[in-house]
Amino acid sequence: MVKTKTEPTNKSWFEIKNTSATASEIYIMGDIVDEQWVSEDVTPTWFKDELDRLKKADHIHIFVNSGGGSVFAALAIHNMIKNSKAFVTTHVMGLAASSASWMIMPSNKIVMPKNAFIMLHLPVSGVIGNKNDFIAAAEILTKVEEIITDSYLRGGKKLTKDKVTEMMNAGETWLDGQQAFDIGLIDFVEPPVAVANHGDYVVINGVKHSRDKFQNFPEVKVEDTKQYSKYQERINNALDIYSNLNLEKYNV
Repeated sequence: MVKTKTEPTNKSWFEIKNTSATASEIYIMGDIVDEQWVSEDVTPTWFKDELDRLKKADHIHIFVNSGGGSVFAALAIHNMIKNSKAFVTTHVMGLAASSASWMIMPSNKIVMPKNAFIMLHLPVSGVIGNKNDFIAAAEILTKVEEIITDSYLRGGKKLTKDKVTEMMNAGETWLDGQQAFDIGLIDFVEPPVAVANHGDYVVINGVKHSRDKFQNFPEVKVEDTKQYSKYQERINNALDIYSNLNLEKYNV
C-alpha cells in the first residue's frame, strides 16, 4: 500500500481564509520572465512588490500554476523565497514546470494535488556567436545546474544528488503529486483538482498550458470539473488582478 501524507480533508488549500494581516497570499499563474509582456507574466520586480506588500505577514501562501520561464528571473524569486522571514507554504495548483519547479524549493512547506505536476530538466540557453561564446554559455549553464540540483535536495534524505542529476538529464522528468512526495520534493499530497484535456493544450485547475511548450507532456486524467466550481471564483479573482497590472512598471 502506498503511503501518502495528506493535509486534513477539512482544510482544502483553496479554502484558506485570510483572517488576519499575518496570513497572506501570492498567486503565480503565468510564465516567469525578466520583462512583463502579458498580465499573467511574473517578474522578480513584481514578486518583490508582492513580498513588500506582505512584509508584516508571518505566514505567506504562494499559489503556483506555471510552465516556467527565465532561469535568472526564477533564481531571483528563489532567493527571495529563501530569504523571506515569513513561513512560506507553496501550493502547486496544477503545474510547476522547468524553472517554476526549483524556484519554489526553498519554501518551508510545499503541498500539491495528486494529479498536479512538477517537471525537471536541464537549464536551457540560446547562444549565438563564436566558440568562446558557446564555452562561456556552457560554463554558466553548469553553474546554474549546480544551483538547481542543490535546490531539489530540500528533502535531504529521500533524494540524492545522483538521482536529481539523472532526472534532469532525462530530457524532461514529470512527477505527479504522489511521485513528488515519494522522493521528498513536496511535503503533502492533496486530493485531485479539475483537469480538462483539449488535445493541444490542457487546463489544470483553471489555467491553460500548451503541450507544444514541452517535449513530452504526460497524459492527464480528465476530472469532473463541476465538483470544483467553488474554486473558480478565487482563480478568476486572481486573474482579474493580473489584468489590471501596469505592465510598464515591471519592464526596464
